[in-house]
Amino acid sequence: MYKRYKASILKPSLIPLYINKKFISIIYFLLLGLIYILPNLVYVISTGGIDNSYFIDIVDELRGEEINYSIIDNTLNDVDGKGEIKSFSTESVQVSFTPIKETDFESDLKDNFKEIGAFSEAPIKLILTEKRVIGLFSYQGVLIDLNLGTYDEFGIEDFSLINTKSEKELNNFSSLLHGIHDKYKTIIILVTIPSLILGGLIALALTLLIPSFVLYIFNRGLGVKFGKIYHMAIYAFTIYILGSTLLFMYATTFVILIFEIISFVYLSIAMRSYAIHKGGFKREL
Repeated sequence: MYKRYKASILKPSLIPLYINKKFISIIYFLLLGLIYILPNLVYVISTGGIDNSYFIDIVDELRGEEINYSIIDNTLNDVDGKGEIKSFSTESVQVSFTPIKETDFESDLKDNFKEIGAFSEAPIKLILTEKRVIGLFSYQGVLIDLNLGTYDEFGIEDFSLINTKSEKELNNFSSLLHGIHDKYKTIIILVTIPSLILGGLIALALTLLIPSFVLYIFNRGLGVKFGKIYHMAIYAFTIYILGSTLLFMYATTFVILIFEIISFVYLSIAMRSYAIHKGGFKREL
């Protein structure tokens, strides 16, 4: 495997030597895929898929709003008695207060989310019902719906959100959000990681598809089949995967583009080398 990495990074003309054993190439592709998703994987594990800034933003959104709900004896109460659903949203979090009883709400979770306008793009949606908090979490295409728990499970049995200019009330609500996240962080991680891996492999496969197709279309005279070109792209784009991953915190769009161009040139070299020596590559180095 080391020889494959070395040829992929330093000697692209030797890449055709390594496309005869498809099983090993598949393993190589899977390893590249894991490297490709590494930044996102680190982020999900370290944050549970929910950045702390999300909570700060939604608390700021609530500041000064007339919510008129309170929690007394572990029960959400509509203070003004109007029965209005109050919904607030940022790009990342949607929070809704509703007098709906938990049994009514759980009977058709998604329909009730439609009623309160939960088709916002926010990946985190929290509903405070009469007795419980219910949530939908969306990450990398995975939708997780959770019956999160009663208010006392998060240490919030009595507090009001009537005067949201009060920092004490906002801090109480922030504690509720963090309590929810801390309790379900492990579940969110375990559910999202398989999706993250699958999504990363699909994204990588599509990333290799475009340059392979371009070279195939403009170099038909060389007589190299598309499948061979795509196979070589797995190795030729090693430098792009490694470079963009290792520099993910610092790499600008321009730097990533440079890695893509280098990989494209490597693929072109490998393809022409294969065309010239077609039938002549009998064994791996």
